[in-house]
Amino acid sequence: MDTTRDCARLNKLYKANRKTKIPSDSVAACRGRLTSSVTPATVPGAPTAVTAAPGNGQATVGFVAPASDGGSAITGYTVTSNPGGITASTSGATQVVVLGLMNGTSYTFTVVATNAVGNGPPSAPSNAVIPAMVPGPPTGV
Repeated sequence: MDTTRDCARLNKLYKANRKTKIPSDSVAACRGRLTSSVTPATVPGAPTAVTAAPGNGQATVGFVAPASDGGSAITGYTVTSNPGGITASTSGATQVVVLGLMNGTSYTFTVVATNAVGNGPPSAPSNAVIPAMVPGPPTGV
């Protein structure tokens, strides 16, 4: 076995396809000779600029995607209300409507981004909103 040539071949193969399984005996023979600049993916950062607008029993929550996707594409976002823990999800849009809120109750919202690695940290809370029914036009005037 020409260790130098074989290690160079394994290194080239590894760089070309990071999913290649290299036999453990080859790895042992080449230890210290294989190079890699692979950075493992992590969870995404927290979304920012979370804002909420009230509606009738609902709120529309908008946000800015995190600056870092952790090296893996963001697959979705989950918005959570406080109080109540009511959630709404989206697979890519940066605005979501949270349904099932109680009119007259004050709510804030946080947003979590998710990628293939997992859930990132929650955003800072949104502004507080109070869902309310919009009154109809006056009658009998």
